[in-house]
Amino acid sequence: MIAYTPAFDHSHVILVRSQAIATDLDSYLSRIDPGEAHLATSYIFQILPELREELGRSQSDHVRADLLARTSDRHELCRITTTGLELLEPAEMENALRRICEMELRRLVTKASDRCFYQATSRYHFVAPSGRHCRIFFRMGDIIASRDALERLALWILPVIANAVAILVDNWSVASVALRALQSQRLDIPFDCLSYHPHQDRRDADVVIGDLIQSLPAGKRLLCLISVASSGRYTEVVRQIAKEFDLQDDRLRFLGLYRFPTETSLDALCDLDESPDNYLPADCTLCHAGSKAVALHPELYYWKDFPEKPVVLQKRHFSNEFVVKHHKRLDLLSVHRDDQSGRHHAFHVDVASLLHDSAFQETFRLQLRVPAPRPEIVVTPQDGVSSKMGETASQELEIPHVAVNSLRNLTILQEADRERLDNATRILIVDDVLVSGTRIADYNKALRECQRPLEAVHFLVGLARPTSSRAWSEIEIALTRNVPWKATLHSMEKFFLPDWQQDNCPWCQEFKFLSRLASLEPDPPEWLQQQLARLTERERGIREEPLLILPDVSHRTLGKGSLAGREGMSSMATLFSIASALQVLRNDDDSRQLNPYFPAFQIFGVRNLRNYSEGLLRGILLRAVLPGEWSKTIEVAELEQRLEEAARVQDQDIILGEIIIAAVRGSIDKSVISSIAEVLKRHLGSAGYSLLEQALLIV
Repeated sequence: MIAYTPAFDHSHVILVRSQAIATDLDSYLSRIDPGEAHLATSYIFQILPELREELGRSQSDHVRADLLARTSDRHELCRITTTGLELLEPAEMENALRRICEMELRRLVTKASDRCFYQATSRYHFVAPSGRHCRIFFRMGDIIASRDALERLALWILPVIANAVAILVDNWSVASVALRALQSQRLDIPFDCLSYHPHQDRRDADVVIGDLIQSLPAGKRLLCLISVASSGRYTEVVRQIAKEFDLQDDRLRFLGLYRFPTETSLDALCDLDESPDNYLPADCTLCHAGSKAVALHPELYYWKDFPEKPVVLQKRHFSNEFVVKHHKRLDLLSVHRDDQSGRHHAFHVDVASLLHDSAFQETFRLQLRVPAPRPEIVVTPQDGVSSKMGETASQELEIPHVAVNSLRNLTILQEADRERLDNATRILIVDDVLVSGTRIADYNKALRECQRPLEAVHFLVGLARPTSSRAWSEIEIALTRNVPWKATLHSMEKFFLPDWQQDNCPWCQEFKFLSRLASLEPDPPEWLQQQLARLTERERGIREEPLLILPDVSHRTLGKGSLAGREGMSSMATLFSIASALQVLRNDDDSRQLNPYFPAFQIFGVRNLRNYSEGLLRGILLRAVLPGEWSKTIEVAELEQRLEEAARVQDQDIILGEIIIAAVRGSIDKSVISSIAEVLKRHLGSAGYSLLEQALLIV
């Protein structure tokens, strides 16, 4: 064989990964696919640096080939000549390496194009995780379908990895590339990925990027690896977040593995010829032409087989007779409250308030006459409200009353009460409120375990507030079916509500955030101190205003003609009415329920903010809808735009505090706060707004 000058101006280079000493290069050529070999103009043998010297000493025949080796922080390209190995000149080597890298990465795309490229048609186009509409979407993670593909991708980022001190990767689907490069360099440095595109989930991005910035040594840069650079939105948001942590642009290094022509603000290993034609949602020519926008998931970067479907809160979801009937009882409804057992309730209904209501008392007496056969004894828990109801039942039915929290340990009872329980075969169990049904289920289980010959067990609750009609039916079946006695379950009032404890309680999250905000100044303003004082009283709960009211904002009552209830209803009663309706929506028919999870992806549509246009109702919706129930793709921009517009309208100012809490909870992006800065400054002052921004940095 003869030596052959590399022909990098030609289109086909074969890169052969070799872990052995290539003393006989001919043997490697025999392993190449014949079709590929026929097209090849150059062969590049990827070898370890320590092998290059040994190969240079060998006196084998020579072929048209080059050797690519890496040192600790760079790649080297050697030409094989008749006299040995010859290192290319720096300029020539840089150009050659660039061409080889781009050819190699393009070849990986070509081999996987049937699964990694999404192409629009006349019928549909895409909403990228950045929020831009586009004709083409390229998911680089789908290239990695073999170890060979992984090794080839990892090879080309080795030089930047070798010099990195902390690495941020844009999504977990390509994390393996960076991890393989780190492994091969035997490096252990701070590393993380974003779970969502930062445009869609700023909260997650703030946490991840903030932690990496904290790990940076003084003067060092954060390496940001991007799988596919397209619109520039990713780098824009990352730069914004970095500046919030006082990291300027000169300490950020962005590198794209692939890049579309629409992105020119960063370096990339491989430029793609195709143009995605990125559009802002409002200016999308594809939408104007009648093409349907199909969302790509901002976490998985996959085309959703089940795109988000907005659902709407309608008249049939409101079953608010209970709230309308009792809305003037100010001590009945509260939020953010602990019960006597220490269990936290985001929504709490105090049945003690109803004991003073004559209509409730009359209903109770009528319900006591329903159970047949007639009870011989009434059993209640030991809490004050249930005990009072037990005393009323005892007087009405002229039967004994025993207050005990568990039927498994009767030794705490007086002997006379134990004897009455042992002798009774017809039992009435009364409880003030049913949420999950755990307490009365425990009574039922104890009765089954004792294997006593019972004739009847009746359950009567003052207020049943399960999460759905299905949950109520399941509780009823568990208590009344397949038992060796007659069993019934009745309630005097029934009202569906979320069963949220600390993790989902919006007021717990509000308390944590406002506590952080207050800690930033030695003398917090009066409005902030008062709100924190209310949030601290968890045994009492918040009974007056459930929303966060900023300074110089008036409290609101419900307007005329609303589905939520009567005109003039308090914000607390209105909140409970809407929370109940939302709970019915969450448990609606499969095709119409609020269910943002796979495979339904049915989210709370922005249309609801048009239908329920009162500021009070909008503020309550922001509070009562869970963060994950809002759109993460197709309606994000519209939601943010509608809130920004509403915030600037004076009679909508009650939503300002709720916009802040929505950003804290992750329902909306924190950028909405910046967009209404001038409005918030009118209520908080410039200094107060600056502290708000500072507190939001670590949310």
